[in-house]
Amino acid sequence: MKRIALLYGGRSWEHDISVITAIQLGEFWPDEYQLIPLYLRDGEIYSIVDWKRYASYTAKLRGKRCTFITGGVQIGNHRVPLDAALLATHGGEGEDGTIQSVLRYYGIPHSGPDALISGLCMDKWLAKKVLSALGFPVVDGQIATENYRGEFPVILKPAHLGSSIGITVAHDREAYLQGLYSAETYDKTVLVEPYLEGAEEYNCAALALDGTVISSAIERPAPTGKLYSFSDKYLQECKRQLPARLSAELEQEIHRLTCEVYQKLGMQGVIRVDFLYHGNRLYINEINTVPGAWSYRLWSEAGLPLRRLIQTVIKQITPYEKGSFPYAQTLQSLIGAAK
Repeated sequence: MKRIALLYGGRSWEHDISVITAIQLGEFWPDEYQLIPLYLRDGEIYSIVDWKRYASYTAKLRGKRCTFITGGVQIGNHRVPLDAALLATHGGEGEDGTIQSVLRYYGIPHSGPDALISGLCMDKWLAKKVLSALGFPVVDGQIATENYRGEFPVILKPAHLGSSIGITVAHDREAYLQGLYSAETYDKTVLVEPYLEGAEEYNCAALALDGTVISSAIERPAPTGKLYSFSDKYLQECKRQLPARLSAELEQEIHRLTCEVYQKLGMQGVIRVDFLYHGNRLYINEINTVPGAWSYRLWSEAGLPLRRLIQTVIKQITPYEKGSFPYAQTLQSLIGAAK
């Protein structure tokens, strides 16, 4: 039986969302794989036994401290080989390429994109530049400073966070500065974009199934306010259209762009692409390389239940190829997409 680690927790603002994702994945874990839960907290790793009971902060007290070793983990006096690691680590070092690099160093293949693409997609500014260079539609934006002299209203976003944390809309300079200072408490880099009032939001996920990239059902969030906030996503029941009611033409375009992003960026595992639709124009707003709960709602609606989704992702993971430049395939994909 293959041993598969499930990594969750971490030091990001999205720590608790990561815990929720891990619990959901664990509830539908395939019987053919041995589950090894590994909880990340304060720079340490803890092996969890009664992990459903001690799934969060108490896991640090109840779990056994462990360390990565070549090909697995050391738990006390026991060396536990790992065949792969599944990432339920949202935001921070769990999604920006850090943990991906650590796993590669120890020879543990993992779900999701490699460190290069993870880091790229985690940086909203860099991702916007690369997507634009590859011909994808994105909203204009720039790095926010106190000297901003553009038009209002605008939206301010921490460049390296997800889950709508630290996002504000500013209709004048005073609100802009307040929003900037607020966002800077989360991130040193803040992105400012024109605020597309009344824009419709759509989400669509993608993965590779038997070598073919497929996309999920499309969801349209219906936030309680003008923004799809953290509260809408996690603290209250936000109304959603799933599947979204939209024209056949727009539906086809969302599916096409979602699969094209996956292919051109050399993705692996489950990703989710978030879109904005405004003035009859569709824009890619953000790419999530470790989406919350692996976007299982979207896949279930498309006929791929969570247990089969986990099986599909595990089967897609391939061992590292020794002696090769680690990001050769990713770079080839980017270069080919840019031609």
